[in-house]
Amino acid sequence: MTTPRRGFATRAAPRVPNRGDVFMLQFDPVQLGETPGDHPALFLYQS
Repeated sequence: MTTPRRGFATRAAPRVPNRGDVFMLQFDPVQLGETPGDHPALFLYQS
């Protein structure tokens, strides 16, 4: 949960996300530069 999963866009290699990536990318703690434990949307990863 501390590393980006395959297929996720990164700052180093921006791309147009696939349809399935769009929602999760908005809350990805790596994208936001935060740690998962500090992120209010952490429940998205626990479901």
